[in-house]
Amino acid sequence: MAPIDYKSQRMGRAEARKLIQEILNRWPQNVRISGHARKRLQERSLILSDLINVLRSPVGKLDREPEFVDGSWRYKVETPHLAVCVAFPSGVEMVVVTAMRKEKTHAMHKLPKR
Repeated sequence: MAPIDYKSQRMGRAEARKLIQEILNRWPQNVRISGHARKRLQERSLILSDLINVLRSPVGKLDREPEFVDGSWRYKVETPHLAVCVAFPSGVEMVVVTAMRKEKTHAMHKLPKR
């Protein structure tokens, strides 16, 4: 049986969630941050532990279907405040592609001037 090509074969959300946890627990040294993600971290005042916390959090959900971008499947883990997008070069490696703060769903509105 041929090994799974994690870049081109789409995983289900539950399978991706399981692989994220396995990589974080067994091979944390194989978690890489892309250059793009590093720029976004700096722009958005995020640090590496913010990303890891989102990926480890039981609150983190993969509610959206993965997207195929630039030759690999991207999986977005979201909490109420942050989202982290990851890809898998292999079954033992994970790349953080980008991270973002989520807009508040109940954003404060400016009060009208009197």
